[in-house]
Amino acid sequence: SIAIIVDDIIDSGKTLEAAATFLQPHVQQIYAVITHAVWSRSATVCFEQMPVVHMQLSDSLVCQEHPNVSYMSI
Repeated sequence: SIAIIVDDIIDSGKTLEAAATFLQPHVQQIYAVITHAVWSRSATVCFEQMPVVHMQLSDSLVCQEHPNVSYMSI
């Protein structure tokens, strides 16, 4: 099974990490869709540790490059 986490904003990534960690034992893959990616400095480290396969972000604040992150135009 697949889980899709939808959130309006990501800053530190701690809320997304907590949700993904909670879901991990119950699903095979986790994806995230985020409207605004603020990406504080700790978010990159946090993202590397969370069990999210891919993040789809809007281009409202494009500032982070990562192989598992893609941006869509809003």
